[in-house]
Amino acid sequence: MKKTDDKTQEGIYYYTLENKNGMSVTLTNYGATLMSVITPDKNGNFDEVTLGYDDVQGYKQGKCFFGATVGRYANRIAGGRFALGDEQYTLARNDGNNHLHGGIVGFDKVIWDEAAYSNDSVTFSYFSPNGDEGYPGNLNVTVQFSLDDVGELKIHYTATSDKDTVVNLTNHAYFNLAGHKSGVINEHLMMINAERYTPLDNGGTASGEIAPIKNTPFDFSEFTAIGDRMNDENEQLKFGSGYDHNYIINGSGYRLAAKAFEKSSGRLMSVYTDKPCMQLYCGNFLDAESGKDGATYNIHDAFCLETQFAPDAPNQESFASAVLRAGDTYDYTTAYRFEVKDDIEG
Repeated sequence: MKKTDDKTQEGIYYYTLENKNGMSVTLTNYGATLMSVITPDKNGNFDEVTLGYDDVQGYKQGKCFFGATVGRYANRIAGGRFALGDEQYTLARNDGNNHLHGGIVGFDKVIWDEAAYSNDSVTFSYFSPNGDEGYPGNLNVTVQFSLDDVGELKIHYTATSDKDTVVNLTNHAYFNLAGHKSGVINEHLMMINAERYTPLDNGGTASGEIAPIKNTPFDFSEFTAIGDRMNDENEQLKFGSGYDHNYIINGSGYRLAAKAFEKSSGRLMSVYTDKPCMQLYCGNFLDAESGKDGATYNIHDAFCLETQFAPDAPNQESFASAVLRAGDTYDYTTAYRFEVKDDIEG
């Protein structure tokens, strides 16, 4: 593990993990952000497969959440409000009428403490005080990133609070398995281990419905090209400006959530988690964003697979609860496993 400091930004550090096969992951304590994932293709050539910026200044100014640890609550809370027991809480509305990704200064826009690091992992911690962005409870959070020799990047989240609160942490990495400069991801094949999803209302957050994916453009139960149905005439695709939807992952416990495959490189990425849901987002709002290594990122140049609790779960009784009770521990793990295959059956 290599640690370096940012000469222009006091208190900010970069950490690079590398496995025996040359795969590397670079992180920063600013936003507990995943800055880079460099992996080999089927011919042994290495490329950057995540979108991002060259340095922390880009992350400070950027609005895309590239690789950030998002919290306290990832995704949207309708109307910027929720109730816990008899208490009503009002949050910042930073996405139209909704609260998005933790508010105006979410976990992606703060400097995390370095809790620990080793040859194959780094752990960041953050204290979010009672009332931060409107949320109740003094919240202590840790997020550990680790990389093994198999090619698995594992993210382990923990949190505790002294008051009942809601917590929904995720990582907002944007992936393009052909390489971050490769343009649209329409030809990537996607499989999502889900039979149901949570449709949106016309304000972009969950309507409260749970719907089957069968016979809809949202059915990725078998490998399907991302772009095959993205432009179908469908009200939900219009509400999300494309794919920006939450899937309820089949089963429980730690299990497969999704796979993505890019044929020209042979890169296969598998996502595992013990969270109940996952958001598929396909860079619908990227618009000539200046990125790392001189790249310019545009619409549909990447996809995100954000493991999570459902959007607006604090206001939806039919969704899995995102409430963290005082004294309990929020404890979840997500892994992104990278392999190379000649094809998806190989």
